[in-house]
Order: sequence, then C-alpha cells, then structure tokens
Amino acid sequence: MQHKELSRVLYKEIETSQADFHAFRYLPSESLCYTVPEHRRFLPANFKHMKGKTFMLSFFALTIFVFVASPTGAVSPIEGKVIALDAGHGGGETGAVGYCGETAALEADVNLAVRTLLKAQIDAAGGLGYEVAQLSSRSDRVADAERAGSDVLISIHHNGSLNTSTDYTQSFVTQKNDKAFAQYIHPSLVSALGLPDKGIKSDGYGMTVYGSLPGILTESYFITNIVAACDFLNYQIGATSTRVHIEAQAMYDGLVAYFSRSAGGKGGRPNR
Repeated sequence: MQHKELSRVLYKEIETSQADFHAFRYLPSESLCYTVPEHRRFLPANFKHMKGKTFMLSFFALTIFVFVASPTGAVSPIEGKVIALDAGHGGGETGAVGYCGETAALEADVNLAVRTLLKAQIDAAGGLGYEVAQLSSRSDRVADAERAGSDVLISIHHNGSLNTSTDYTQSFVTQKNDKAFAQYIHPSLVSALGLPDKGIKSDGYGMTVYGSLPGILTESYFITNIVAACDFLNYQIGATSTRVHIEAQAMYDGLVAYFSRSAGGKGGRPNR
C-alpha cells in the first residue's frame, strides 16, 4: 500500500469487496469523535492499540498517514522487454576525458555508470537491460544486441570539447524507426538535465547505422565540462542526485513512455 502524509484531514471508513482502506475528505468542522473499529486489518503499528476506542481528532493538531489501496496486478510497459544498453567506448577506449582540478573523469566510466543504474531500473520493472558486449566493432555490438532479441537499443555516450564550458544535450539516429524511438528518449533527457537542446541529428552516426533495431545514440552532456566532470567524481564517492542518476532516470522514463505507446497499438514493436 502507498501512503502520503496529509494534515487537517479526517478519515472515514470505506468498505469494498476488493480492499480494506481509509478514505479521507476535508470537512468544515475543527474536530469530531472517531471510533477505531475492532475488525480493522490495516492500521499503522502506533494505531493498533486504539482498536475499539473513541477519541477526538483535531484538524489543526493532528497529522496522519493516508493509506490508499493501490491497483494490484498492474503490469509495467517495460515488463518482458529486452533493452539493449551499449556503454560507449570501453575495451581500452576512454572516450572523451574531462578534468575536475587535476583528476580525470573518463567518458567510458560515465557511460558504464549510467548503464548500471538504467539496467537496475529496467530489471526491477520486469524487463531485461541487456549489457551489449564492448566489442571493437560497432556493427558487432549491434549484432550482439540483435542476437539477444532486443526490442530497442540505447548507445550511451557523453560529448567532449576543448572548451570546458561547453555543455548541451544532443542525440543521433539513422533509420526511420530510430526517429520514432528518439522522440521519447531525447526530450526526456533534455527536460531532466535542463541543458540547451541541440536536437536529434539524422546523419548516419554511430551504432544506429547498423541493423534494424530502433535505436538512439545519446550525448547527454559534455564530460569535458568542468561542472560535469566534478559531478561525476562526486558520484564516484557516493553522492546522490548527480547527473548520472538524473540521466538514467530520464532514459527509463522515456522507455516507459515509448513502450506505453507501443502497448496502445500506436506503433513500435509489439509486446513480446
């Protein structure tokens, strides 16, 4: 069951054939008597001793927890999907290199970090975040993703520049089905990161050139940007709410939106 804290509310019982839960409504009076029923099954631990007792509720002094019955059996649109996750570079390639002071932040490490968090969310939702092998050939990486029966492919990259203040979000696609997929992933990244949007480029770049999977190559931000480099070093020592966290969540949100669309019969690959 889910809960959220509300103040100045009164709860009133509702009995249904499906769930046992509290419903709440705002009332004009400031207080009233309430008897906790003996049969109540779902009560917070600190309320259980009140069964059968009558007590006064003051709207201005009492803060209580609202319990709302959540739908059971809800299926995530990610469930059963295979999402190929390519962590760009690796296998001896560092990719772009940024610096926070004298400490290097390697693009390959950032790519892997984002993939790890994104995979965890996909797997938790009943899908499979397939970790594409870090092969030297881009076409071989795509072939690996296809052999795994992947529905879509995300190739995770981060940009680089000699200008350490440069920072924006950009993505790359090639095929028609790439463009449809990218319309869900790229805007989610832009919205979450809050960086300038350089759009989705269709110029036959990276892994999207090969195979037939709907795919996108993302350059979410510049690891050569000083702020981004220092942010990643903070991630490595345990900071939360970093760009790595934000990026992975944005990609996951985009995937949910994309597969929700597919499940609704509006395109994309059918549910597996």
